Amino acid sequence: MSMSSDNFNEMAYTDRYIQYVAQGVGFIAGVVSFSLGILNCLTLKSACFAAGTILSIIGTILIVLEAPLCCIGLACTNRVYEFSQRFSYLLRAVVYFVAAVVPLLLCLLSPTVWLGAAPVATCGVLYGVRAFRRDQRDRGFEGDAEPAGGEQPGSKSNLVTGRAK
Repeated sequence: MSMSSDNFNEMAYTDRYIQYVAQGVGFIAGVVSFSLGILNCLTLKSACFAAGTILSIIGTILIVLEAPLCCIGLACTNRVYEFSQRFSYLLRAVVYFVAAVVPLLLCLLSPTVWLGAAPVATCGVLYGVRAFRRDQRDRGFEGDAEPAGGEQPGSKSNLVTGRAK
C-alpha cells in the first residue's frame, strides 16, 4: 500500500524541521563545545588538556559545517559547507556521536568535557533520527504492519475456503 500524499507531505515537512533543529543544535553545540574546550585547557592534567583541545576543534568544525554564515570572513567556508552537504545524515550522525565520545574517553571525570560533548552527541542523535525518518519515507513505511481493514494486496488468504484438503 502506498502512502497518501498528505502523509508524505507531512513527513517531508517534519523532516525539514528536524534538519533545521539539528543545524541549530549543531551551531549551539559548536559554540558550547568551543567555549568549554578552551575552559578545559586551563587544567593541569595532560589528558584533560588534550580533551579540551579536541573539544575546541570539534566546536570549530561544527560551527563551520552547521552555520557557515557565522564564518563568512573565511574564503573556504562555502566550499566546506557544500562538501559537507554531500554526506548522508546517517554518516553525520555517526561522526558527531563518535566525535563526542573521544574527549570523554580522554578525560572522563571533567564536567566541562561532559557539558561540551553532550550537545555534540545530541546533534548526532538528531541527524540519526533524520536519517531513519528519511529511510522510512523512502520505503513507504506508514507505521502499521498490516492495514486494519484486511489483508495486504497480493497476499494469500489464510481463511478456510470450505474445501477439504
